[in-house]
Amino acid sequence: MKKILITGASTGIGLGIAKSLSEYGHTVFAGVRKQSDAEILAELENVQPLILDVEKEEDIASAKRLFEDEGLDVLINNAGIGRIGGLIEVSKEDLQKQFDVNVFAPIMMIQAMRDSLIRSKGHIINISSTNGHSCAKFFGPYAMSKLALEARGETLEIELKDFGVRVTTVNPGQYTTPIFHKLKDSLINIAENSSYYKEHFEKMREFDPSKIGKDVKIIGEELLGIVNNENPPKRFISGSEGERNRVYDVIIDRLRDLMINSSNKTLEQYLGDLESE
Repeated sequence: MKKILITGASTGIGLGIAKSLSEYGHTVFAGVRKQSDAEILAELENVQPLILDVEKEEDIASAKRLFEDEGLDVLINNAGIGRIGGLIEVSKEDLQKQFDVNVFAPIMMIQAMRDSLIRSKGHIINISSTNGHSCAKFFGPYAMSKLALEARGETLEIELKDFGVRVTTVNPGQYTTPIFHKLKDSLINIAENSSYYKEHFEKMREFDPSKIGKDVKIIGEELLGIVNNENPPKRFISGSEGERNRVYDVIIDRLRDLMINSSNKTLEQYLGDLESE
């Protein structure tokens, strides 16, 4: 069985993953920010909660010291937040917060755990989003941060291959998590302060977060399969067939645009040339 550290494990996807991995028998170190969440997680078998706010250097340093002694097989970077708003209006403070949590903090976690992971020839799993490939109106700040995770994953995979450390980027679709309730709460402030999109944000406030997404148990079971895989995938989309197809369509459309505008060659012509080689 493996020793696994998950950030952002108090609710949502992180909690679903922690439950699936611990029920299988892996030892899960569940990173949370609040003592009250730690006390709840401590009741689960094979789960050891850690007070770990990924924005606090002292928390990361404490975790580093723990795993220098304990050893670590898998790091799952799951902690994240969502900031929304029109890019022509969003504040620098909101953008900074979005990237501090979603982009910079996980890199600090990886750097802190690198020695432990290299010793164990371990596995880094980065939880991104389907928004890392496809952008939606007003979700620019969030999508920008998730697209950065795609580059981070690819770079890490190249840099860590010689050390025997595997890297997987997981793109979840919509799951039933508290993030949608938090987004709805933030819409009130955004709608009141928007100069250009007030009506759009007012309409968005009408959505019902409880009706969005799938049970996090699904992604928990999928992550269990990835953790147990001796040859894990570099990328994995965790979503419905419709969500996967939307990502595929976006990627293909980008390729078409790049090919025809940059080389006057269609994607079909390029693929045909490959087949004839």
